[in-house]
Amino acid sequence: MQKYCGCVFSEESRYNNPNPPKPELPTGFKLIKRSPLEVKKIADIEIVNKILQEKDNGKPAQIANLEDFDIYGIKIEDEILSLAIISHISTKEVEIKELITRKEYRHQGFGTKLLKQIVRKL
Repeated sequence: MQKYCGCVFSEESRYNNPNPPKPELPTGFKLIKRSPLEVKKIADIEIVNKILQEKDNGKPAQIANLEDFDIYGIKIEDEILSLAIISHISTKEVEIKELITRKEYRHQGFGTKLLKQIVRKL
């Protein structure tokens, strides 16, 4: 595939300047590198209950103890973006009790990514 439009002018500039300068960010802007997403098992009940309180349906939910559930979350640095609460019905069956993505991170695929990672782990 050619890296120019094909006109005489672009072909000439390609041969006259084989190493064009790389584009730079305008002054005042900086490039922020995001750390990779981590799917981790969550063990802090306070964080889980805080995220459960943020649900939109108006019915606040809480978990009394973590022994009944496996709780996984997608984290960037120390912030949990999406959370899944799973209950084991039998050795071959699980039930997803809750799947919550925080409001500001919705519609970006975090819930889907979390579910895919959980299926791989189980």
